[in-house]
Amino acid sequence: MAVVPAVPAPPTVNMDDYTIQFETKVLQDAGCLVKESIARGAFGWVFVVDLGDGIRRAAKVQKKEQYLNREWINKEILQKVPSENLVKFLGKKEMMSHIIVLMEYANMGPLTQLIRSKEPLPEQALGIIMYQALKGISIIHSQGFVHRDLKPSNLLLHNEEDSEFVTLKICDFGECTRKEGLMFQEISGTLPYMAIEVHKHAYSMSEKIDIWSLGVVMYELMSKKNPFSIDTDQIKKLDQKSVDDLLVDEYPIEYSPKCIGMMRDMLKVDPYYRPTANDLLQKYTLMIRIQKEMKEAEDLKQKYGLMLDDVVRITGRMKTVNLNQIKLAQWQQQQQQLQQEQKV
Repeated sequence: MAVVPAVPAPPTVNMDDYTIQFETKVLQDAGCLVKESIARGAFGWVFVVDLGDGIRRAAKVQKKEQYLNREWINKEILQKVPSENLVKFLGKKEMMSHIIVLMEYANMGPLTQLIRSKEPLPEQALGIIMYQALKGISIIHSQGFVHRDLKPSNLLLHNEEDSEFVTLKICDFGECTRKEGLMFQEISGTLPYMAIEVHKHAYSMSEKIDIWSLGVVMYELMSKKNPFSIDTDQIKKLDQKSVDDLLVDEYPIEYSPKCIGMMRDMLKVDPYYRPTANDLLQKYTLMIRIQKEMKEAEDLKQKYGLMLDDVVRITGRMKTVNLNQIKLAQWQQQQQQLQQEQKV
């Protein structure tokens, strides 16, 4: 009986590699110098690019049919209220079949790295992170919007050039919507961070769904684990007692009762009893343990600045090259002038 030689299996195609190569080509065709790919989104990768002026920007490539015009419109509205805690959108480029969205580049990476690190997060650093996140959320809510997808990978850290401090910036406004439109939107978000009323698609949905998500992030930063990595049906059945049972007070270091109380307030099952971003800012600002000399500082940024050394020590990530702020301001001014000339 003749032996039939085995047919070799076709080579495995790594779709991530293919996507990166394809989207890199799209960026290069648009005149972008691609530095690196830094994150994977729902519709593709996020890259660090240089348009030839020495400024590093984040760039997202999307097919035109997948492009969320809502994301752009929402961010345009939010941009009118200046906040250093929201990632800035810097423009977009339209290609034949793709749209390239240009954004501010946050050079210290997402909060995910702080959770994955074995190093515990000191309460002072935790308090500063929560303070800055709540400041950003309060801006979003004050403009009548709900983010709907707050999670560690959408909370970025940024170190300005020649600065000792790190600023938290909220990104990814693809699921952002008006408060009054919540009930008419499909359920969206990332399951372990979605509030119980979102899982139920309940009429009680409001901007407080963002507070729940941030409460989950806070617990993760403290304990290094997510308590809600369970399926939707189980989450729908949770009441306050079962949630409290899931929030086991086992942390690598000791946190104050006020700190733990803040986290538990954010994870109230009934949104009526869950505080707003402004409530939390007023009630828990004193949770941030600032050294005496920093309390006396007039500069709020210095007073509530997360120290670069803390982030580097906890994550092991070294400071990366930052945008040239002067060049960036010049580039934005040139874009505004071009837009005005086109209108004329």
